[in-house]
Amino acid sequence: MAYIFNPAVWYLSSIWGQIESLPIFFFLLALWSTHRKHFFATNLAFTAALLFKQSSIIFAPIFAILSWRRFGLPKTIIGITLQFSVVYLVYLPFAPSISLLWPIQIYVDRLQTGSGSNWVTDHAFNPWIWTTHLQKIPDTIPVIGSVTAGQLGLFLFGTFASLVLIRLTLSQISFSNLFLATSLMPILSFLLLTKMHERYLAPALPFLALAAAFRPRLWPIFIVLSLAHLANLYHEWWFPRIPVLVNWLSFWNTIQLMATIITTCSIIVLTYYLKSEKS
Repeated sequence: MAYIFNPAVWYLSSIWGQIESLPIFFFLLALWSTHRKHFFATNLAFTAALLFKQSSIIFAPIFAILSWRRFGLPKTIIGITLQFSVVYLVYLPFAPSISLLWPIQIYVDRLQTGSGSNWVTDHAFNPWIWTTHLQKIPDTIPVIGSVTAGQLGLFLFGTFASLVLIRLTLSQISFSNLFLATSLMPILSFLLLTKMHERYLAPALPFLALAAAFRPRLWPIFIVLSLAHLANLYHEWWFPRIPVLVNWLSFWNTIQLMATIITTCSIIVLTYYLKSEKS
């Protein structure tokens, strides 16, 4: 209910017309099927999530760990083969020539260019705004020596995502652990990677709500993060146009406040996950 009646979810789906809820549905179906140990349903559901939205690949490491723990390594490899086969058959009618690697090349290309830009931040209220001030600056700019913004973001994301995945691998996979770890994958990508749109935080919300159902102290974080996400979606879209909100969100100090709130909430969720897993 907290997700279904979330104003940010309504705004993104109804006003923006985005389909984030569809791949989320299929990924949740994959998680449930894994819990029920339905091997084929699990892999077909996750394949559907990948086909509906390429960005669902962010959940692949979580899915791989869960599949390995539930079905074992041999079946997990078979499942990945099944997923690739389905993706290949779906892409095949659109192939200019028969090539085994063509679907992979297309998929990777869409991941790299799907946002339609190579900006450091594509209007996402994340820490990169303090570098770009929301200006359209390519993520190929060097930020530390010869290291580009894109490379630094990928390194930071890889580092913190690895901590989440290692904790999940070494811990008992309960629903609360699983949902919290899953929410952190889009949170960390939104926070650290470049080329982020404002909508890329959306996949974190349903899993954070599910985690909060098991860990009620997360509800304030869920509510605050949802409101900041809604402000990011509303900024520069301005529909419906509410002059008071437009004026308030047009101030640079307000934008910094929203980015600070999102960053702080993200750090709290990550710290809470790592500390609770450690204990």
